[in-house]
Amino acid sequence: MIIAHTLIGKGIPEVAGTSKAHVKAAPNMPRPARKGLGLPDEHYFVSDDVREYFAEHKKDLLAEYDRWEKSYSDWRKKNADKAQMLDDAIERKVPADLLAKIPNFPNDAKIATRKAGSEVLQPLAQAMPFLISGSADLHGSTLNYIKDGGDFTRHDSSRPQHSLWHREHGMCAIMNGVSYHGLFRASARRSWSLTDYCRASIRLAALSRLPNITSSPTIRSRSGRMVRPTSRLRR
Repeated sequence: MIIAHTLIGKGIPEVAGTSKAHVKAAPNMPRPARKGLGLPDEHYFVSDDVREYFAEHKKDLLAEYDRWEKSYSDWRKKNADKAQMLDDAIERKVPADLLAKIPNFPNDAKIATRKAGSEVLQPLAQAMPFLISGSADLHGSTLNYIKDGGDFTRHDSSRPQHSLWHREHGMCAIMNGVSYHGLFRASARRSWSLTDYCRASIRLAALSRLPNITSSPTIRSRSGRMVRPTSRLRR
């Protein structure tokens, strides 16, 4: 255990060492506080050694940025197709005929929703290379798996599967993070009964208008009609 002894409101006699330092600060207090701490009477003081450090740090960062820019430019020249693919992903472009690639199922089709979802996912993944899939430790059950895609690992980040998104809350939170990054699109699937674990992340995604989709198996209502309790995170 490390204990750091501090004095709240140090340098201001009216509030030093009391809870008043939290809520009783007044516009006339900074000047005596600076004096009490031995600081120059400047409205916003930054010491010379701090300025020197960040000036040198800025030079290092600019040099590193220039090295990265050259490396990136060389990569784009050698990999025009991949560079265009990257640009399309950054700009959120999708193929104009994307919907036409999705298979249609007749109303009386006797196919499980997870199976139908798997068949829909495959052409989407082919048309959108930056689409990644995941499941809360249930890839084999939910079938939300991109065929021949392989698993994303720390040793190989080129694969589109996140099969180790353990537990539903973590899965949806990771989906949000992926979408906030802006390059990839995330798809996940889990059991409908476990949706409550995702509620906080679903709400955040809806408020933020993140383009995530998480789906659940089809269930039968009391009337006998088949319904699909799909939660589209983007409203």
